[in-house]
Amino acid sequence: IVTFDNILFATDFSKQSNIVLPFALSVAHKYGSRIIAVHVLAPPPLGNFPTIEVQALAAQALREAHDFAKELERRLGAIPHEAHLRKGDI
Repeated sequence: IVTFDNILFATDFSKQSNIVLPFALSVAHKYGSRIIAVHVLAPPPLGNFPTIEVQALAAQALREAHDFAKELERRLGAIPHEAHLRKGDI
């Protein structure tokens, strides 16, 4: 007997990862699985960039990630799930 208790859905919120989500939802529904969705925000780039610009880009990336995470939560709906948004090295 095949079972899937947990499904890890690692996402970069790209079009490609959104294409895979319905498959993960289907498997979770069929097997009563829990989906664990994870997105990691990479640290700002290193280099000779003005600090204010790097901070602005990082803030924008965080806002966009939160928006995508809200949409992901909506799409996960009644499927048991956890959603994690973290900052760090990939």
